[in-house]
Parts: sequence; structure tokens; C-alpha cells
Amino acid sequence: MMLEQNLLEELISISLGEKAPEIVIKNGTVFNVFTKKLEKVDVGIHKGYITSYGDSIKVNQNTRIIDTNGLILVPGFIDGHIHYEVTKLSITMFAKLVLKYGTTAIISGLDETYSVLGKRGVEETINEVNSIPFTLFWGVPSKLPYTIPSSTLAYELGYDQASELLNKNYSWGIWETVAEFITNKDTDVIRSIILANNLHKPIFGCLPLANNSKVNAACLAGVRLDHESYSPEEMYEKARRGMYVMIRESSVTHFLKKNIAIIKEFGIPSDRVGFCTDDVYAKDVIVYGHIDKVVRMAIEEGIAPEDAYRMASYNVSNMYMIDSIVGSISPGKLANIIFLEDFTKVKIKGVMSKGILVSWNGNYIYKFNPPTRPEFILTTFKNARKISENDITVKAKGETAKVLAIEVNDENPFRRKGKIFEVKTVSGEVLADPEKDLLYAVVVERHKGTGKVGTAFVAGFGLKEGAMASSSAPDDNNIVSVGTNKADIVKAVNYIIENNGGMSLVKNGQIILSLPLPIGGIISDQEPEKMAEIENKFDKTTKEMGSKLSSAISTMTFLPITAIPDYALTDKGLVDCINQKIISPVLA
Repeated sequence: MMLEQNLLEELISISLGEKAPEIVIKNGTVFNVFTKKLEKVDVGIHKGYITSYGDSIKVNQNTRIIDTNGLILVPGFIDGHIHYEVTKLSITMFAKLVLKYGTTAIISGLDETYSVLGKRGVEETINEVNSIPFTLFWGVPSKLPYTIPSSTLAYELGYDQASELLNKNYSWGIWETVAEFITNKDTDVIRSIILANNLHKPIFGCLPLANNSKVNAACLAGVRLDHESYSPEEMYEKARRGMYVMIRESSVTHFLKKNIAIIKEFGIPSDRVGFCTDDVYAKDVIVYGHIDKVVRMAIEEGIAPEDAYRMASYNVSNMYMIDSIVGSISPGKLANIIFLEDFTKVKIKGVMSKGILVSWNGNYIYKFNPPTRPEFILTTFKNARKISENDITVKAKGETAKVLAIEVNDENPFRRKGKIFEVKTVSGEVLADPEKDLLYAVVVERHKGTGKVGTAFVAGFGLKEGAMASSSAPDDNNIVSVGTNKADIVKAVNYIIENNGGMSLVKNGQIILSLPLPIGGIISDQEPEKMAEIENKFDKTTKEMGSKLSSAISTMTFLPITAIPDYALTDKGLVDCINQKIISPVLA
């Protein structure tokens, strides 16, 4: 997104009225994010950039005139923090999912991609997104793995890798700087922070449930913004110390209605607040929308429309220091423009991205064609070792045992407490008991052939039969599985290994539903509507198998995340996230 000299000189000539732009948008009312006013002006666009803002723009016979007939123009929405890979769609298909809902840019760390495909995979993604009318601002992950203690990845990232990547012109800062990396004074992360500060690139925080001393430390280390707040009180403590904060409304966690109090009740200026989704699924975007949904919700909660639109565009660009490129309809910015029929109801008529009119009346004009995939992207299970029932065995002494299970729920799938069960042992082994809602959970290492299998127990899933598994599982994207019996878990996991990635659902030893994820074992070039259909089938089928959760397989995929207390599961075993150590699921 760096302008070359010849192009910049050409754009300047057009802005001066010496030449005509390729496109002029006429008879529109532009929402000016700087004045917070609606202004009737024409907009000139050339080679993807806004060149002119006014009433007397030079045209010639080659200029394309777009007469909006009074539509309102607002800046393209920016998702301030998203793991786009959680959609299980390639970046091209993800763009197709969200563009018609007004999202023209995202900030992402591509950490799921890096964990399985390394720097080469990240560069493939960046090259791919640069070839389509969509914009991705990449932040270098603070460190990989994020897990504490460290789980197994195909590619790790420490200071040596970060120092190279932070100097690239396609990196925009440090992504997902976990609070514990700062408080533990992790040498790699501290050195990366110093380098980023010297390069004037911002530090993106990840400070869930952080107490005030942790927030102090993060601010001191230069963390500019944070997306991970579970209450308005927590968000306020970050904001009052100078951080920008984001309100997250995802497919998994729904915080807007609660955390909008940061503005309404705590008095933090809306200028300091942005929007993000973090994790979304195709099935939800197709029904409810993407950032447009968040803007709509904010307006319904009493936020002035002018402020809500800024929170979805300019505010995010400002906090990430990318406001010279996106976030406003003004000269020099990418021509990312949403055409609205209704300002307060966020009713979208059409979307332009990088100067290309991609959709109109909810239908795509632009054709999305994913690139041919190189072999290294499609063969990431070469080192994966199939498992047997012996790998899932949990031993215990005595006729009974107390077992600590990871308990999940729909209210907050990320915040996992522990639940203690007292069970009878069978030949010195603890078995799952679906009637008590005590199920097996395993994470199978698939990157380096270590053969490690982390085994624990979970509660809250409610399955009465069968097993499910997925190789799309942040933060390490090993294979995670939950099931009622060992045989079905083995079948579900080994099926994924045999097929180079995906999701599987097993009942009575038979695969009853599957989803191929050939790209790194985490994403695919599936059409968004088809992906949504398959996601809904997984949810429906797991409920038929007894699940109490709205999306059992989605909740399962987040079990390996250790950045949020209290418990997690990686290939190393059951993790006590608070004390940052591996523990046994069988209590002494």
C-alpha cells in the first residue's frame, strides 16, 4: 500500500484538476468523519484512491460517472481485530463473505496461518489479499505459541523471526501481546516491543480480565490498544490509563450491549473506542451481518449514528495508525465506500472497495476466484501420527477418583471454569460418563511427529453418544476432539489425519458428517453459503446427539486457548491457566 512516485504524481495532477479521474461519484451525501456532518459533495477516484472531494471535479469522455441519486456515503467498515481463519474460509472467500456487509478492511495477525505454514504461508495470504478488492493490515504475532506452557506448533515465532518481520513494509505492528508475556518479562516479547517502538509501529494488546497492575505494566510497555474486555469496568480501567479500547461482538462472545456502558455510563469519549468481532462464523454473518450488525446494535443502544460509524471506521484506523490509508472518505485514502439507503438503520445499497464496485443490492458484481494453491499449503499432516485408544487412557489409584473437568457454557465459551466429579474407576482407569456429562477431551499433536496426546475431561457439552474432532483449533491448530467414548474419538481424529485436515463427527464408529479443510488443515476455498450450511449441519447433528450448546464443535475448538482462565487443554496436557502449569485431571 506504498504509493510509487509515478502514481503519486498522477494522483496529485488529478487532485489539482489537471487531469480527469477514472471515476466520479455524483449526487451523493458523504458522511465526513472529521466534522461529523453529512455533506453533499462529489468524490473523484483514480486507480483505487480517492483523489478529489468537492463539486468541480474534471471529467472527460473516459470518466465513469456513478450517480447515486441521493444515497449516503460512509467509509468502509474496518474489523479492528479478527482471526479470519476461524471462519474456515480462505482470505478470498472470507472477503466474499463480508464485503457486501460493508467490511472492506480487517486487522489480523494471521497467527493461525503462521502456526501451520510459517512466514511463507503469511506471505501467500498477503499476496492473495493484495490481488482482490479487500484490505488486510497484518500485525506480527508477539510470540508463537501463545500458550503457556508452550504447546507444539509447526512454526514458532520468537524475537529472531519478529525482528525480520517487523521491518517488512507489510507489517503494521505487534499483534496479540498477551498480558503474561509482559508481566513474565518474556525476553523475546520485550525485545520485540522495543524494536516496534523504535520503528514507530503500535503494540496491540490482549489483556483479558487483567487487574490494574497488569494494565499498568501493559501501558508502560507501550500497548496502544486492547480488544479483550469482559466488562465495562475492566474496559474503563484500560481506557482511563490511556489505551484505546475495542468493543467486541463476535459469534462466540456478545459484549456490545454490556460494554457500550464505557461510553454511556463511564463517560469515555467515543473517539477512544472502536469495534471488532475477533471470531465469526459464516452461518452468523449470512444471517446477521458483520460490522454493519455491530453499528446497528450500537445505534439501537443509544449511540449517535455519527459516533457509531466513526467507531466502525475512523476510530479503528486512528488507533492502529493506518488513518492515512483507510477510515475516511477523503483525498489520499483507499476508495473504500459504503452506499447507504438509510443512515440510522445501516441499510446498505452497495459497496466499493479499492475503487471497485463489488456489490449492489446485496449481489456481487465482482467475481471471486481463489488462486491455485501450492503443494506445501495442502500437505501439512506429513508428521501427524494416528492415535489408538491407549493414547486416551487416564489412570487413577483406588476404586474411586476425583476428576477435574473443564466446564464450558454458552454464556462465555472462552471463560472455562473447573468442575469436580467423583467417579468409580475401572481396572485403575477413569472412564467418561455421558450420563453425568463427563466426557473425554484430547488434543493430538500433528505438526512435528512428537506423538503427544493431551487428555483431560470436559463438562457442559452434553453429548450422549459419539465424538467430534477438528484440526482448526486456535491457538496451536493441533487436532482437538471431545467424545463419549475412546473408539469414536480415535475414529474422528484419525479421519482428519488421513484427509489432511478438517472437521469430523462420528457415531457408532462411523463418520456421519465431515468438512474438508485442505489449506493448512484450517481453511478452505468453500463458498460462504456452503460453509454456513455445513456449520449449521454440525450444530444440528450435535444437538441431536445430546449437546446442550448452541455450537458444540465451535466451543470445542477453543479448548486449547490458555490466555484466558481458568483451564485449557493442549498437546502437553491439562493447563491451569492462572498458575501457568500442566496439571493432572485426576486430583490427589
